[in-house]
Amino acid sequence: MKKTVLAVCVSIVALSGCMSRRIVEVTGNPARFQGREVRLRGVVTQSAGVLVAGTYQLDDGTGKIRVITNSTPPPKGTPIEVRGRVQSGVVLLNKGFGTTVQENHRRVLRSAPGPQLARKP
Repeated sequence: MKKTVLAVCVSIVALSGCMSRRIVEVTGNPARFQGREVRLRGVVTQSAGVLVAGTYQLDDGTGKIRVITNSTPPPKGTPIEVRGRVQSGVVLLNKGFGTTVQENHRRVLRSAPGPQLARKP
């Protein structure tokens, strides 16, 4: 019985790291997520790039956050899931940004995600 309970607890902890966060969770408490990797889903609402790097804004219906990428940013309107590290106080091309995510991995989704796909608090 104890082994089963332990296995369930370990599975829950492991899976909780795989679930998407809502953007409002990250922007509402950036200190909690500072330097930590998060997974977010949303639609690209702004996109700007220079050659092979840039930035884009992600909106999941609960909020918006700026994502910094070392690759070509996705075009506006693209539904994506992004994994990256949360940063605060980023300055890029003499423009300051509040809380941002430094992209590590990106995946294009088949359809636009809604807030119902993100993990509830």
